[in-house]
Amino acid sequence: MCNALIAILLMALDIPPAAEVNVDSVQAADKAAINAVITDRFIAGWNAHDAHVFASAFAPDADFTNVRGVSASGRENIEQFHAQAFGISRPVRSGILDLVFTSSGGSWLITVMHNVDLTPVAAASPASK
Repeated sequence: MCNALIAILLMALDIPPAAEVNVDSVQAADKAAINAVITDRFIAGWNAHDAHVFASAFAPDADFTNVRGVSASGRENIEQFHAQAFGISRPVRSGILDLVFTSSGGSWLITVMHNVDLTPVAAASPASK
């Protein structure tokens, strides 16, 4: 569907079809850039308990909210929050991490991060007749 829409837009703008190849290469470059931020900054900083490297994955005006609803706005505040959090041992837990990336000047960074704990769902009791 996306490729069809791009082709229609290219025809409407009188752009040669060869430009469609550039769209695919741009998407591949964007995906690689996002993966590099996740791997080289977000995960590497987390695993090393390095709040500065971790926070470098975030945009200067990013928003972060943790599982307890505590939030921090701005890269510097996110770094300060995690510098304190990395010193505390916590039990392993299961959760979901939501990251929203945006691009500015060709650089992809996290602008919003939320994480939540997954809680087990109690087994439903059979309906009584």
